[in-house]
Amino acid sequence: MNLTSEACIGALLSLGLLAIALAPAPQPSYAPVAAALAAQDALEVIEKDESLLQAAYGAASGEPTAISRLTAFAATARKATGVKCLSISSGIAAIPAGCTVTSRQVVLRRLLFDGDRFFFLEVRVGY
Repeated sequence: MNLTSEACIGALLSLGLLAIALAPAPQPSYAPVAAALAAQDALEVIEKDESLLQAAYGAASGEPTAISRLTAFAATARKATGVKCLSISSGIAAIPAGCTVTSRQVVLRRLLFDGDRFFFLEVRVGY
């Protein structure tokens, strides 16, 4: 090798290292964390608000007014948290979400007892 080829190789290596150093770092995605927090907050609000908790009990039995109350809550929670989709299931009743939960989702469940039976209250948040 002569001096010219060594200088070219050195320059190419320097350029390569500079390109690596200046490449943008991948940005971390906090979407799963935000989705989990939105789901947790929605469950806590339902559990602490007596009218929503009664709506969850009623929706598990298929009561239309209870289902519409939880539907309104899900829409409000989705807008307030800014998540793509938030859906609620109470017992066997799936509350209409007005959106489609994607394959990227967080699912949180709470076991509730209405005095007669146990059932799951489930919140799915797509991100």
